[in-house]
Amino acid sequence: MKKNVKLLCIVIIGVLASMFLPKQTRANDTKIFVMFRSEGRGHEVDWDAEDMQRILTNEEILNELEKRCEGVEFIGETNVVGIESAVKNLNQEKNIDGIVVFGPPPNELIETGLPIIVDP
Repeated sequence: MKKNVKLLCIVIIGVLASMFLPKQTRANDTKIFVMFRSEGRGHEVDWDAEDMQRILTNEEILNELEKRCEGVEFIGETNVVGIESAVKNLNQEKNIDGIVVFGPPPNELIETGLPIIVDP
């Protein structure tokens, strides 16, 4: 059976996010800022059923990350926000350990110096 690469990427993002953080920040206090650059990006998922594929919403992607990444709090919006709004939201949060961006990462987030995982 073929596995969907996008779902695998989502799982890898969560695992990498928790692996690269210092051990003392992994236990229930890891905060990852999430930004979606577009809606309906066309994340196709193979649910282990032949030819049964569908598009994941941003909410479903975030829910899957939260389920698979125990002890990680994902902060951010599932709806598309502008770069200025995302940076403002990020700056209002305390103790953010990293960033996950679904789409091209804006320079303003890169310049924060936080670790960034990108799903282009």
